[in-house]
Amino acid sequence: MPKKCSEAELEAVLMAIFDATGRSLNGHVPIEAITKKARRHLDAKTDPARCLKELAAKGYAQEHPTRGSTTYQLTRCGLTAANQILTSSNEKFDLS
Repeated sequence: MPKKCSEAELEAVLMAIFDATGRSLNGHVPIEAITKKARRHLDAKTDPARCLKELAAKGYAQEHPTRGSTTYQLTRCGLTAANQILTSSNEKFDLS
């Protein structure tokens, strides 16, 4: 059974989606864009794709299968959580 992502890993991937979509509910971004942004804040062993699936299962992100690859979008719940992380965090997330 694969291990679940920690809260810190989930937060890093959520913030990567938040940044990649331009802080919008309308943005759809491919998994490669999210992985590239999240890699800076994750261990080498952590698989961002697994964390993305977990976020989608919890309702923070939504998957959109396309012909080429799967894209992801923030949900309202995910947008609210990302905003809370930004406002409550003393550490500035530099996901650019």
